[in-house]
Amino acid sequence: MPETTETTPASTLTAPRTDRLELVKELGRGSIGVVHKARNPQLGRVIALRQFEVPEWLDEVNELLKKILAEARAASALDHTNIARLHTCGYKGFTVFMTSEFVEGQSLKELMDTRTPELSEVLALAKQLCAALDYAHDKGVFHHFLNPANIKVLPDGTLKVLDFGLLRDKHLLTQTPAKKLEGEPYLSPEQVKNKPPDRAANLFSAASILYQLYTARSPFAGQHLGEVDRAITDVTPHALNVAHPRVPEAISTVILKALSKAPASRFKSGKLLATALEDAMKGEPVRAATAKSAANSAAKPVTTKIPECSCSSDQQNESNRTSNHHPRTGGQHQPLEAGGISGGLPRGYCRAGPGVSAPANRSSRGGWPANQGGGFKQAGAG
Repeated sequence: MPETTETTPASTLTAPRTDRLELVKELGRGSIGVVHKARNPQLGRVIALRQFEVPEWLDEVNELLKKILAEARAASALDHTNIARLHTCGYKGFTVFMTSEFVEGQSLKELMDTRTPELSEVLALAKQLCAALDYAHDKGVFHHFLNPANIKVLPDGTLKVLDFGLLRDKHLLTQTPAKKLEGEPYLSPEQVKNKPPDRAANLFSAASILYQLYTARSPFAGQHLGEVDRAITDVTPHALNVAHPRVPEAISTVILKALSKAPASRFKSGKLLATALEDAMKGEPVRAATAKSAANSAAKPVTTKIPECSCSSDQQNESNRTSNHHPRTGGQHQPLEAGGISGGLPRGYCRAGPGVSAPANRSSRGGWPANQGGGFKQAGAG
């Protein structure tokens, strides 16, 4: 789940607590919020806990909270060997908490920083990545932050995609300019144009990652965001066999097709992409239609200089016997229904679960209520 490899060691002998959770150490600050390694003593389980703020001043804050919960609810149903499981999502005040499977291992970014994997290893990783994406896409779930920092590789070679269910929204992004520049080269042309991710966008991002695995260089690297975005939308990358002599021309043809600027010219599924790579590894000729499609969709390089872009539920946690007046809309908060938890979030959080809608109103900030009598709705397997 973490989007960065930076770590902060635990600073105290007694681990800090968040109700039922003990925070073990900070894993890093990614595109959205901060991620901790945490432990649930009751369940004896180690998890990843992400915490981030939703801007209180937003007029559409309730709609944004609904989108966050809806995205998490959909992703909580994903159960695949190559996908880190999202357990729960909830919020209190304007602070959102997400718990997910904690995955030990090296991130793909760390792997590429230390060595260049063999071609056979790249193919094995590609097949796992494509399988994970196809599985999620078939369930209507798309990744908003697909990049090497969000992919872990276990010691046995198993690949795990992290952060399915994390919504990308400009009001939630907390990354520094350097962190944003680090993740920008893996966006699709559609995402650069502020369109939501879909199957074609995710496969483009996957192809960008595979390009780097094969050649040890990013296809869309740049010194600033404007240069990177322009490269993604307008510039055709060098052929992979030019970027690195070890790459067969057939593999280059496949990856360049997957990096077509036009979504319709890309592979229609991860399985088709993985199969084409496997055939290319065997030395089988790439279909003429594939090569022709790649050529037709290649955009001509642009030399014009473009300046760098400068822009880059909370249900009221009341006791079961009270309700508060909404400070902005005048609506009334309804108390949460009683219930237990299995995910290990602080009591008083509203869970996004199947068939559960986020509240239409929100409360003002405040401390923990004196009476915390449950009030959970489940997002996924806790």
